[in-house]
Amino acid sequence: MQDARNHQRIVCRLPVDLVCGDDMNRLTCYTQDIGVGGMFANGAQCMRPADRMRIELGPSHGEKLHLSGKIARVTSTGAALQFVGNSPATIEVLQALLSPAWDGGSLLDGVVRIAPWYHDSNLVGWMRLTSIVSDWQKPTSR
Repeated sequence: MQDARNHQRIVCRLPVDLVCGDDMNRLTCYTQDIGVGGMFANGAQCMRPADRMRIELGPSHGEKLHLSGKIARVTSTGAALQFVGNSPATIEVLQALLSPAWDGGSLLDGVVRIAPWYHDSNLVGWMRLTSIVSDWQKPTSR
């Protein structure tokens, strides 16, 4: 089966709030993958295709990136969302998030740049983040 996506997605687990209508209909879950055209949200099974929603992407504390989107499809594990109606400036911020300006040289610099978007704050989580960045460092530094 051929992939219908126009934009490449990266595997990335980021906290995301999906808001349908008012703030009373808020669902907190995590991304499975994300790109400038959309994302897959694990745990968003209760959505319906074509539902429109606000998407708040980012850590539970601090600034979040606000996007508009609609549900493209729902599976047993979550929902695929398409970003629609967002300003070029918002998409530019999303692109910067997805490809941080890191030259792949210093592992610590990579961890520091990605850490604000990573949800774990315990030793196991930090070791996992370091491992992810280390794996990312190998193709980046060529």
